[in-house]
Amino acid sequence: MNRLRRFLLLLPALLAAAGCSAEKNLSIVVSAARAPGTNCDFSDPTKYVEGGAVDMSVFGGASTYFQVFSWESQLQQISTTVNGDQISGAQANTFISTYVQLSYILVGGSNPPTGIINMSASITAGATPDKNSVGVELLTPQAATAGYNAALANPGASQTLLVTFAIFGNLVGGGSSQTNPVTFPLTLFYGIPPVAGTLTCPANTTSQTTSCGIPGRDIQYCVP
Repeated sequence: MNRLRRFLLLLPALLAAAGCSAEKNLSIVVSAARAPGTNCDFSDPTKYVEGGAVDMSVFGGASTYFQVFSWESQLQQISTTVNGDQISGAQANTFISTYVQLSYILVGGSNPPTGIINMSASITAGATPDKNSVGVELLTPQAATAGYNAALANPGASQTLLVTFAIFGNLVGGGSSQTNPVTFPLTLFYGIPPVAGTLTCPANTTSQTTSCGIPGRDIQYCVP
């Protein structure tokens, strides 16, 4: 697990290239990327993945990639009492997210633009990563379009897209906060496309069972 945590935390060189910088003393920590299991069940914190793959021939510029991560809050539960009266409960340090900021490095190509995706999630103070998770959509429409164009231009080769994100929000008791920045690599490729307008594989090819039942996620969809 330590190896994965080191891998997921953004390296300084990548931070500089992506135009991001890590803040010190961040208390809401995103860690391992959880594996989907056999039924797209991300509940087991002991199973994790180090990256994903998308066959861009299936959904093209409409491709998405939803990934669940373990996260934790290193804040303490606090309450405020004035003259013996409690004026705020122990939820003051509960973190509520409002959006995810994403930046991209397309290795060997032109980087997609930085983007923002609105999201709502919460984590209470003291929550541990084994019992808490958060799902993040890793591809903005602009990133999906750029990835599709790059994969289509090189159908015989894969493209590596490094997705860097941080979750921003506020504490219930007041004040903004954010998570640590995390990088998750996606391998993009252009496989054998389904029949136009359908998800049916063409003649002499067959479809494979894909992760979470989503065509093109993690393994090639139509194969000879």
